[in-house]
Amino acid sequence: MLRSLLVAFASACADPPPDAQPDGTTEVSDTAAARAAPAEPVAALRAVLDSAHKAFEEGDAVGALTLYHVAAERDSTLAAAWFGVFMSQRALGDTAAADSAFRRARRLAEAPLAGSAPSRR
Repeated sequence: MLRSLLVAFASACADPPPDAQPDGTTEVSDTAAARAAPAEPVAALRAVLDSAHKAFEEGDAVGALTLYHVAAERDSTLAAAWFGVFMSQRALGDTAAADSAFRRARRLAEAPLAGSAPSRR
């Protein structure tokens, strides 16, 4: 479970591969577009997540938490933002808040994307 959330977090921070179109233009894949809030440019949201991740890596859990909350406010369905809240709260010793953020990140990571094919489990 933790591994799948880490993969979701990493993919949200990575550049999405562009899909080549017949006319030579490129566009962001449907998966990346579905994860982005309609009113929020993907690049701006990714920049917030990148800054949060950098702050966390540098040991600034308070700064990281603030930035992860900014990302979550801009797109409350972004599992990567809630997983970052979990990591930051855990680092700060707030177990209850960390557990709550982890549960939310897990629900979001497991939720099917709009328009995707149903799972065959």
